[in-house]
Amino acid sequence: MAIETAPKLRPVKPLNTDAQNSPTLPGTYYYDPAIFEQEKQKIFYKNWLFACHASQVAKPGDYVATTLIDQDIIVVRGKDKKLRAFFNVCPHRGSYLCENGGGNKKTFVCPYHNWTFDTTGFLKDSNGADLMPHFDPAEYSLAEMRVEEFGTHMVFVNFSAEGPSLESMAGGIVDEFREAVPGYDDLVFTASDPFDLEANWKIAIGNFAECYHCPFAHPQFIGSNLSLFATEAWENKTAEYYSSHVVYNARPKNRAYSFDLEKADMVNGYIWALWPNTLFMAWPPSSNFIVFKVDPKGPENTNESLDYYFKNDPPTKKEVEVVKFHSDVVNEQDIKVILGAQRGARSLGYGQGRYVVDDYNSWRSEHGIHHFEKLIWDALHDKT
Repeated sequence: MAIETAPKLRPVKPLNTDAQNSPTLPGTYYYDPAIFEQEKQKIFYKNWLFACHASQVAKPGDYVATTLIDQDIIVVRGKDKKLRAFFNVCPHRGSYLCENGGGNKKTFVCPYHNWTFDTTGFLKDSNGADLMPHFDPAEYSLAEMRVEEFGTHMVFVNFSAEGPSLESMAGGIVDEFREAVPGYDDLVFTASDPFDLEANWKIAIGNFAECYHCPFAHPQFIGSNLSLFATEAWENKTAEYYSSHVVYNARPKNRAYSFDLEKADMVNGYIWALWPNTLFMAWPPSSNFIVFKVDPKGPENTNESLDYYFKNDPPTKKEVEVVKFHSDVVNEQDIKVILGAQRGARSLGYGQGRYVVDDYNSWRSEHGIHHFEKLIWDALHDKT
């Protein structure tokens, strides 16, 4: 009689500060609904999340209604020019106030019972409720959250009333944006490329925090061959709440897209990962900035968007070429390997892996993903 065997479940080992000797996150962390619920409570409800572009809420009355993780929110510029953010819910009976989107409003009117709120969140008209005894409109203002304009172009919100500002946590990343991208503050938001990904958000973030996969997943991208986009000169750097990755010396003649070196604003490429779920990029040759939004919707479902800033609106032909390469070529290649990793996470043959780390932060080194996953581990195990 044959004896059936099955892989033994391995005990989970904790991540440690030494990247060369630390295990990776367990495979279950990429599909377990209970882990995702913990992430919502311990990470997303307590940290700064990208909400919209500052240009979308520049004038009094401008607003953006959107969903972050599983929370509907409104970001609005009041007529006093102050930026505020509210939960998109009427305090009367819990109806939503407006559909996701944007525009300009003087008031927000509940479609259920017509309660009306101004852009400060104050209840202007309660449709007769104010005639009841002991009814105080001030007690029924919209529920507000912290909001912060960051890096000139971006608006972040935080559902928690506690904790430091984003500027105090990660203001140094904006200095890096300005140092890397000439004319950064004058760039214009020109295009957005949204898509859905059937994978865990952490795999998507981690994929952009290392380039160990680049020569294999992106055959046009990096290597010693003179026809490839970039040389193997790569550097990883980490701060407390973000990491930076620099691809040095893009080749003007390459398989991806060529450019005139004498006219180029930039010859290096940059990727930044900001805790917990926002990425930024900038690529040669013309000054540009890309906001990569990674918005988890479930343990194996993620909404993503590549939002592009350029010097010109509409973008020039060369700027469009940059968009098409990174959106249509590089991103599609990344999606393929991300989905493969998501599939493998469920294998009984996988437990925890290892980071490949060297002492000189080369393109092979996975310092960046260790930095990101250690923050995940510490948050879920109450070590932050």
